[in-house]
Amino acid sequence: MFTIVPTRLRPTFFFAAHLSVSTGLAILLSMLLGGCQKKPPETTSKPDQSSTATEAPKAKADIADHNKMNLSFPAGHEIFTVVVDDANGMRVRNLISMGTIANHSPQVEKDGRQKIAVSWDGKDDAGKPVTAGRYKIRGISMPRAKATLDYTWYNPGNPPWEGYPTSGWGANHTGPTGVACAYDKPEAPIQTMVSAQITEGGSAVFGLNAKLDKIYSFVRTGAGSTDVEYYGGDYYMSLTWHNVIMKVTAAGEKSNGFQRPAGVVHEIKLEGTGTDLAVSAGKIAVKITPPDGAKEKHKIVFLEREGGKKQAEVDLTDENLHVHSPVYLEFDPQENLYVSMPSGFYVIAEDGTRKKVTPEGLGKAGPFHIDARGRFYIMDMGPDRQIKVYDPSFKPLYTVGTKGGQQGLEYDKAATQMATRGIATDAAGNLWTTENDHPRRQVLWDSNGKFVRHFVGNTGYGAAHMAGHEQDEKIATGFGMLYNIDPTQAKTGEPWRFLTSGPKKDSPFLIHPSSAGFTRGTLYRSNASGKMREYYLECHPDILEGTLQIFVEKDGDYRPVAAFQNAGGKIPGFPTAPAGSTQIWTDANADELIQATEVLTVPNPAPPGKAWLGGGNFWGWNALMLEDFTIALGGKIFKPARFTEDGAPVYDPATATPMQSQLDNSYPMGWTKVGKHFVGMRHGETVFHGHHVVVDQKGKLVSQFPFDGLTVQGSMKTPMPPPGKTTGEVVIAGSVNLGPEIGSVYAWHGNYGQAFVFTEDGLFLTSLFKDVRDNPAGPGETLVKGADWTGVTMQQESFGCWFGKQNDGKIRYLFGQNAALVTEIHNLEKAARFDAGWVDWTPPAPPKP
Repeated sequence: MFTIVPTRLRPTFFFAAHLSVSTGLAILLSMLLGGCQKKPPETTSKPDQSSTATEAPKAKADIADHNKMNLSFPAGHEIFTVVVDDANGMRVRNLISMGTIANHSPQVEKDGRQKIAVSWDGKDDAGKPVTAGRYKIRGISMPRAKATLDYTWYNPGNPPWEGYPTSGWGANHTGPTGVACAYDKPEAPIQTMVSAQITEGGSAVFGLNAKLDKIYSFVRTGAGSTDVEYYGGDYYMSLTWHNVIMKVTAAGEKSNGFQRPAGVVHEIKLEGTGTDLAVSAGKIAVKITPPDGAKEKHKIVFLEREGGKKQAEVDLTDENLHVHSPVYLEFDPQENLYVSMPSGFYVIAEDGTRKKVTPEGLGKAGPFHIDARGRFYIMDMGPDRQIKVYDPSFKPLYTVGTKGGQQGLEYDKAATQMATRGIATDAAGNLWTTENDHPRRQVLWDSNGKFVRHFVGNTGYGAAHMAGHEQDEKIATGFGMLYNIDPTQAKTGEPWRFLTSGPKKDSPFLIHPSSAGFTRGTLYRSNASGKMREYYLECHPDILEGTLQIFVEKDGDYRPVAAFQNAGGKIPGFPTAPAGSTQIWTDANADELIQATEVLTVPNPAPPGKAWLGGGNFWGWNALMLEDFTIALGGKIFKPARFTEDGAPVYDPATATPMQSQLDNSYPMGWTKVGKHFVGMRHGETVFHGHHVVVDQKGKLVSQFPFDGLTVQGSMKTPMPPPGKTTGEVVIAGSVNLGPEIGSVYAWHGNYGQAFVFTEDGLFLTSLFKDVRDNPAGPGETLVKGADWTGVTMQQESFGCWFGKQNDGKIRYLFGQNAALVTEIHNLEKAARFDAGWVDWTPPAPPKP
């Protein structure tokens, strides 16, 4: 039977001013078993004490039927969550998650409060009867969450997102490489065509009209083209993976193909992967790149332009030419083929004869272009870092871009960056360039080489590595750069500064500008060291996988001061350590180098032979390092014992707090700190099934919440979840402090277009956005600030995310496919906890024999 001893309801409304730092993916897990206490301690709904239960009154009050446990909610609230905790504050049942109040026949009082009744069958989440005892009924309610579009950045399309004829441009895997212009047809619909190699979303090839609006896009099963060339009304492309050359007209229509005696063929088959192209009145030249590890040589194949018939083949014998070495081709008006490759700048004939050309003042030739007048535009990859323009006799005419290229931390938009790849001239004599590394740009220069404007973006796959500043709403970060954000505008985001000037000699620590996979940097401020400082956390870029690095700002330059890695990690210079342990480096002498005395090794508490247990690795695609730098590793909770003069946290095992629970079967991962709790995972029989788990500041397990389809692969094996369930959790997007009564909430970013918000003590609060399988609304054909995006989906495999509350008081969520889309989240601040009292549970007597 049930006996309910009610305590007063405590609805509260708080709008937090404090901001928690965004979190890391806790996808590799640890299991904790809860301790117990002899008597239930005093309770409060405040999150730092929610792991304990209120001591029950000695005299029992109103006795309620187990099918009628009364709950009360504030006026205007629409959804609620109710849980059952045991007398020691441990979750036994997630009874209702994200339930709808209206579906429970609420009684509405004069003040608008809503009363409903719910029941509990005395079972835990596994469906097993609980033991006799006293159980607490509590939960949280709120109006339904709403999302509105705040602003977008890092894609110049109109709108910046995909799915509409003029929408966001660029491929989401690779940056822009090729560019060509209809220089002889100013009336042509497509005046400029830009290409990239591959994509899983967005436009691998796209065309702009004279007004610089996108009007055309092309992709074939993920393939684009490394280069694109224009001649005689057609744009020519060499399709990645398909090993063919094809063309489309300057109107974006299917071309008339290649005329051969037997008829028209629409594509020219190649004997290998074509990369760079050159096209003239009578010829096509294509550079064939061998696959990795192949014995074949790089070569140039000459084809007849009208029919595509092979005319000649030339091997590019060059000791400096490797698989990924760039080779650039262009015909001059006389059909001489010029070739730029690592060993120099040449004219190469069809019989293989080559003549080296050394233009005056050119340091090292890179990508280049020859216009219809025979002028050469050559990117000098030497010290000058400029595009140098020559007449047909190689007399210098003028230069394009800042001499010396990018210099210093301030981003120079008038510099031709080292990532410059494509060069072309348009009908007005303007120059176009592409930069295929971040910040990905297409740049327009006038006929005298002066900067006119640039188009910044597209993002990487799924908007990975894009994030807002944890506090400052006017700053964002991505791929080693800071961006100026104007949140009053619908489209914003200019490159502002590089985060770092680069690693010191012999130092292994770096902020990589491009190779960051699905990781994310976190930019935030903290005064934990006694002085307010700017910090940047970088999670395992591809080159240093399995690491977390902490940088602190010094005169605008972010310098390394601490790092974490598993023993045997990829940061060179760490001393040898036992398998499964975690190493922490603190730069005690401020030289940015690793000395053995600066490295703390946290042992692995797992049993011998099971080093993969033990919870040593606390990072994933992004990391949570709150302002106080507290971490949980190796069965202990570490708070910094002190800070160096540069603001680096120093940890001391002697002052670490042992976690009360025992570590159990898990992946090598630890805990993500949210508010005053630590969040982790515990697996079941497979990695895709198990529980989200929460421990308090003493490491005592206080709650669990089941998941059935973790990560990308797990979500593909499970159906669309109903409200109050999760699927496809891949990374924690961030956390927001909602005030002392609610505490912090954090958001799991899912794989099918939804995010799932929990309180720090493990109450499912709400989902955000819509599952891609749930008939979501489109984001709209136009960019409208404040548009209702509650019913929009984040799309499948939208791996980039950020969730936080910034200094202007707005709670924001970032996601995207090939743009960073920033939404404002409403109504979380209206959430209110409730305490519905106690239930005395006595198991029914077994049936008599």
